[in-house]
Amino acid sequence: METFLSQNGLSLVENENKFRSIITNKKIDIGKTIIISHPLISFPILTYNKIRCDQCLKKKENNLQTCSKCQRVYYCDRSCQKSSWISHHKLLCPLYKKSKNNMDEEMLKRVTILIEKFFNNNNNNNNENYLFETFLKLMTHRTEQSINNLKSFEKISNNTYENLNFNKISKDDLINYLCVFYCNNFNLHDNQLFVYGEGTFPIGSLFNHSCRPNAIVMYDGAVQIIKCIEVINVGEEINISYIDVALDRVTRKKMLQEKYFFECQCSRCSVQERYSGIFSKIDQLIEEKDQVITKKDFNTSLENWVSSESKLEQNESKFSKVTKLILSNLLSHIKNNTTDNDYINSLSEIISILFQNYSKTNLFYISSFSFTTKLFYDKIDLQQWYQSTILGNYILSIYLIIYPRYHPMIGLHLFTLGKCYWNDITNGLESVKESINILECAQKVLNITHNEGAENVDIINQ
Repeated sequence: METFLSQNGLSLVENENKFRSIITNKKIDIGKTIIISHPLISFPILTYNKIRCDQCLKKKENNLQTCSKCQRVYYCDRSCQKSSWISHHKLLCPLYKKSKNNMDEEMLKRVTILIEKFFNNNNNNNNENYLFETFLKLMTHRTEQSINNLKSFEKISNNTYENLNFNKISKDDLINYLCVFYCNNFNLHDNQLFVYGEGTFPIGSLFNHSCRPNAIVMYDGAVQIIKCIEVINVGEEINISYIDVALDRVTRKKMLQEKYFFECQCSRCSVQERYSGIFSKIDQLIEEKDQVITKKDFNTSLENWVSSESKLEQNESKFSKVTKLILSNLLSHIKNNTTDNDYINSLSEIISILFQNYSKTNLFYISSFSFTTKLFYDKIDLQQWYQSTILGNYILSIYLIIYPRYHPMIGLHLFTLGKCYWNDITNGLESVKESINILECAQKVLNITHNEGAENVDIINQ
């Protein structure tokens, strides 16, 4: 493991608060790939099992070959089918005819077959041995797991132990592996960030979480790609996000504690970090106060705002003021590739203004944001392009506050918003000009987040 990390300019170091951290031994610039790693095991979720290969997880919507014996798994070609057969399917194929596994049991059976082989051939210098060694060192948090989880894990381990013959793995080991899965596995997502699979990535599991990450996780089939989204200097820790950072602090804290068993002390959550004053105010903006927001009332407010906007008369509502303020100050930091310090300074100024003038409104609440996003896509479905651009600008302004500036969510939304402007004929040439401006910003972000892996690069070439 240490050798593999070192080859990629990384080191695993002890951390008093986090147990261990991944730091970089070299400066990493924005858009650079930090590390590429393979899973111990991965497979597509049920809704994708007929359009993604069970072995490599590459997308192939037509002519996937199914296993002729069990008729349960699909492959893109005979090479992947052979690799799967050697890896685990030879033992699992007969079992598929008897019962249907849930995802945890499927993952457990596939992983334990490989681990048993690893134990039996431990003297071999296999290039992928570091994956097994790393996996077996991952924390189980077994004593912190809920009683319901442990009961479920025990049942799954019993089924697995009865179905497969292990010489060097006990039932207790199986429970430990399930505990590892629970707090370490990854959901694999496509270039639009839609989940298509699940995987055990031991190397990826070594990276700690931050609610203001400096790196992101992307995928190309079954390959995990960790990319840099802000400059990371020598000796600095590399952080990814385990959850959607658009969530409010209370929800993030609850999710991180229940699934990953830690209390986050990142730059957004800790009062001792350099930028905590800035990022903590983001959470104060999006935290819902005593005011209750109903979908009907908020949608009415949005509809009134959208319908009152026109080419001749710009409605100076709270929505439009917030949108103009944020976009006019932050969008240029995407287009012009400004330094991280310049960007953070502008962000700090904007958040201070928002906090002073709009902290008592519902503009940034998660529920408000959800309603707005739903209405935005409704307008797109109805091909009401002008209205969609107004709503899309508001959503973009919130994204620029909540997410790091080169986050894939921002790039994908810019791409969608640019197409809305292109289709809008209300403002004629002005819409075309704005479309080009927005799409140029989208290209900047996507060239950073989607420039590695064939499936990801496809979106840049559209």
